[in-house]
Amino acid sequence: MKKFLQTINLFKRPKNTDRRQPQQSPPTDIRESMVNIGAKLPSIFYLGIQQALTEISGKAPKSLPALIEFSAGHRQMMTLIFVLIGIMMTSLAISLSWLGIPLYLIAFLMISASMRTMQVSFTHYATHSTLHRNSKFNGLLGEAYSVFALTTPMWMYKLSHIGGHHGRLNSVADPDASFFDNWGYKPGKFIEWYWMRTFCLLLSPLYYAKILISRMRANFLPYSVDPVLTTTLPSKRVIRQRQLAAIGFHLTLPAIALTSGFGTLYLLAYLLPLIVGFAILSLFQNLSEHQPKLVRGQNPNLKAETKYTAGRFFGKAYTPEAPLTWWTYMLFVAMPSKYLVVGNTELCSHDVHHAAESKFFLASDKQWAMAPYVRRNAVSEGAVFKENWGFKATIEHSFHSLTQPK
Repeated sequence: MKKFLQTINLFKRPKNTDRRQPQQSPPTDIRESMVNIGAKLPSIFYLGIQQALTEISGKAPKSLPALIEFSAGHRQMMTLIFVLIGIMMTSLAISLSWLGIPLYLIAFLMISASMRTMQVSFTHYATHSTLHRNSKFNGLLGEAYSVFALTTPMWMYKLSHIGGHHGRLNSVADPDASFFDNWGYKPGKFIEWYWMRTFCLLLSPLYYAKILISRMRANFLPYSVDPVLTTTLPSKRVIRQRQLAAIGFHLTLPAIALTSGFGTLYLLAYLLPLIVGFAILSLFQNLSEHQPKLVRGQNPNLKAETKYTAGRFFGKAYTPEAPLTWWTYMLFVAMPSKYLVVGNTELCSHDVHHAAESKFFLASDKQWAMAPYVRRNAVSEGAVFKENWGFKATIEHSFHSLTQPK
């Protein structure tokens, strides 16, 4: 009976003698609640644990330095290793038959997130000329990743991203801002309605078909570019070479897999992540990246705006009385959520990439592989950003914007 009464008391609202000033607990800085983890260990291990928590949560601590300064090359290597591990896990899952399904789901997420990263990080930063210091390698790598992941060719992506997105952020001329209208996210509905719309898309074969057809058209068929974005295009020879490279790769890979007896592995470790996984991650990322606050006209003054985006972080405040439960949550809930929504660590701090102050924007461009620390340094110098923690809050950031009247 005593334990039962104690349980009931947990649900009781605390008494408040002053009705004019309701009791409120001070806000908890989730990332800072983790900074004492490993503090008693030697410095190298302490900083290693803290950088691992930065990789899991997406947010860097306020004052601790990074143990390892990641470069663009490191991020690319990590992603390719993710793909290889995912392929090996898929192969093992196939040998385990039905018992391998949980293992395959992890591999599926790893490979899908890596493919998404190849577009939203590698091809993206190649268009900003910061994937590789050598301009030729920069372009070659950007296109190679776009071919492998069957995404928009780099030159086409650059036209819409630099001229359309950065130049007209959240205006009616922003190609990224059309996402919500294109997929039926009508303004003025309830939060629950937007979640239902999201679930309907995830269950709709038509959604996956449209995404795939759009990607195939960009890679395999002749296409035109909106002249509003820019008048500068690569030569027809360059465009044709990129097209032939995509066609050749996506004909050769399945042919080799089928003739070598790896058809099932090709299906599970490449084709399903390419078609299904990529589309799922694309949906969640687009829902969480920029609020759909359209501004009439092209508005070039919106080139750098942070009020329409926010940091996307994952995890919860550290609970020293239950460390095992907390670590279980971070590894099996927070980290998978990060890869499902954002795809990688650097895009958790995408808001600094749209910082109003040019020095922070330029730093995020050049040091994108260390984006959490770039964002942290910008905040320490006075930059103001918003942030959301967790899968639900990150997605609903845009839903709340849609519910507000224009």
